[in-house]
Amino acid sequence: MPVEARLRILDDLLGSKARPASLRLARLTLYGHVRDLVASLDWLVEQAALARGWRVARVRSALPIDADEQQKLSQALGRLTSQPVELQIMSDPGTLGGAVIEIGDVLVDASLRRRLEQVQEHLLKPEGATRGAEH
Repeated sequence: MPVEARLRILDDLLGSKARPASLRLARLTLYGHVRDLVASLDWLVEQAALARGWRVARVRSALPIDADEQQKLSQALGRLTSQPVELQIMSDPGTLGGAVIEIGDVLVDASLRRRLEQVQEHLLKPEGATRGAEH
């Protein structure tokens, strides 16, 4: 479909519903070849947060996180990073329980899935291969 036709569709769909900056960003994606729109938007979110002196924490959780838990988590991560932290919470049933948290290059995997994998690794080790075992 020609770019002009895509622009008309975009304007029809979002023209009166989106903020001008959001509409400009969406229009930019129609030109050229944006390989990974989600990664590009994630990068923009990170840059905006850094400009405000904030960090963005991506939280994947199997269960919903209520407002009180979100506030406590944000405060705890703020103490860890020494900066205010904004949470992006995504549902991920694959975690089974707990959460996986990413802040920049820091990964905290406190998911039930990871704990079960650790138990499995421990149980499948040869006898005597555990730390502190006598030979």
